[in-house]
Amino acid sequence: MAAALKRLGYQVIEGAEKYQFAKPGPAGGRDGALKIDLLTGPQNRFQGTGVKVDSRRARPNPSIDLYAHPVDEALTLEDNLLPIALTGKTSDGVDSSGTVYLPHPLTFAMMKLFAFRDRVGDKDKDFGSYHALDLYTVIALTTEVEWKQAQELCMKHSSGPIFDDASRIVGQYFASQNSVGMLRIKESPYFRKELNLAEFMDVLRDLFPTSPAQGSA
Repeated sequence: MAAALKRLGYQVIEGAEKYQFAKPGPAGGRDGALKIDLLTGPQNRFQGTGVKVDSRRARPNPSIDLYAHPVDEALTLEDNLLPIALTGKTSDGVDSSGTVYLPHPLTFAMMKLFAFRDRVGDKDKDFGSYHALDLYTVIALTTEVEWKQAQELCMKHSSGPIFDDASRIVGQYFASQNSVGMLRIKESPYFRKELNLAEFMDVLRDLFPTSPAQGSA
């Protein structure tokens, strides 16, 4: 895979070599550029395995010249995966088929919550506005079946510290229309007035219940 990324024109990102790659846009700059992040689940999932892991990298053994970045909030990474069958031709014209497994929407929602918290004060990252809008999009596209699964997964993991942190993030940034997270959504150039922000907040509070103290933070 490392050789394939290089062949396809992806360049390593300084400081995140072997797990972040970017391909310049058609004009050679950031416009239209593509980025790949190689991510994996929580660090504790690798206990007792041959994988060497720390807060930045999970390094396979034997080496494949690629790492993955552990994401501790992706507790549900292996739960209720959605299989997508793919068929087509490879870049050298060979017929190929396979199955890609997409994470559950709750996994994406958790990751976006924590990503927003980490970027909310970062001017160079638009103060996390795109993470906040991505969170809305994930929630809005969740099906009824996935919603029931999300509720079950939240009950399964709710006693852990990661879900406590998620509830604090919701209480601090998404508790009211004037909370910072909601304002970031409205500031996004992709914001539309028809977005149902009130229902979005209700859904977040249902998944990640907050205490009055969290909501007033």
